[in-house]
Amino acid sequence: MKRVLQFGVAALALTQITGQAAVGSMIVQNNNGGTIIPIFDVDGTTKLGGANYSIGVYVVNPDGSVISQVGGFVSPGATNFRFSGGTQDVGIAGGTVQLSVHAWDTRTGATYATAVNKAASPVFTSPVLGGDADNDPSTPAGVPLSMALNFKSFSLVNTSNIPEPSTMALAALGLGGLIFISRRK
Repeated sequence: MKRVLQFGVAALALTQITGQAAVGSMIVQNNNGGTIIPIFDVDGTTKLGGANYSIGVYVVNPDGSVISQVGGFVSPGATNFRFSGGTQDVGIAGGTVQLSVHAWDTRTGATYATAVNKAASPVFTSPVLGGDADNDPSTPAGVPLSMALNFKSFSLVNTSNIPEPSTMALAALGLGGLIFISRRK
């Protein structure tokens, strides 16, 4: 019974601590000052820009599985190739968060799931988020940091050109069989 009470008190204390933790902020954008980190089209050289492209920023697990979206969908500027979702609350102040940026050509599909030309950035970590980590009212809130500090450029991929895994497996088996037969002769 004593252990149950200790566990209950510990759980209550933890909920009080996490309930009082300040929410951190970050600036959802692909620029760090004057440096813009572009996303490229399928050709690998044309920078994405304009309303034909949508971008979503997501909090993710290390394996890239989505936990939640950060803000709404945005489009990169037609001439400066910069996207910005403004300052968004995410994570705990003073912590870090793992992110992935998903981009797609809306002419090939209305959503990321249905688009043919699309890609997701590798998972990256946003540094310490702005805000008051210890919830002390006398501490001025930190300035939100840009997620672009660790964000890297990437290119869209035409997913209709990627063969199914079963096709690749059959091709490998066939090639292996041909090599085996030719060595037996």
